[in-house]
Amino acid sequence: MFRSLTSCWPWNKKHFAKQCQHARSSVTASVNDRYYPRYHLAPTHGWMNDPNGFSVFNGEYHLYYQYNPNSSLEPGIAHWGHAKSKDMFHWEHLPIAMYPDEWYDKTGVFSGSAIVEDDKIYLFYTGNVNFPGQTPDHMQHQVLAKSLLLEDVLYTLERHEPVQSLQLKINLAK
Repeated sequence: MFRSLTSCWPWNKKHFAKQCQHARSSVTASVNDRYYPRYHLAPTHGWMNDPNGFSVFNGEYHLYYQYNPNSSLEPGIAHWGHAKSKDMFHWEHLPIAMYPDEWYDKTGVFSGSAIVEDDKIYLFYTGNVNFPGQTPDHMQHQVLAKSLLLEDVLYTLERHEPVQSLQLKINLAK
């Protein structure tokens, strides 16, 4: 099963814009340009973590990364941010590649990788679901997503049901 761009993207884009409008203005106003990285990728606002899916596609470098668009102070629920570059010094930020909006990743789109094949980028990532107060307290799923180039913009069009699920039981009491 997959969700098409047309069924999930418009809602997410509107939802993202509403949620982040205030965060963007307050973060932008408080960021001192003196401390903004000159040669490293950094989002314009929000929290950034693990680089994921570093790849070369159509002669450009693509980098996905864990991203919280709502805060620069905490991880929150991880999304996948996306940027591209021709020289690895000048980066163009692209729309969020993946939102945590499926049953198998609703509390985080975690680390993963990318494979380029037949003019597509295949993204493999870890979808996370937390179960607060339960044992085990979370479940992780290995998920496959596929990106396609449409009108010179790279979109994540299809996300498939998990290809593997893992539930970890951690016994802290001896």
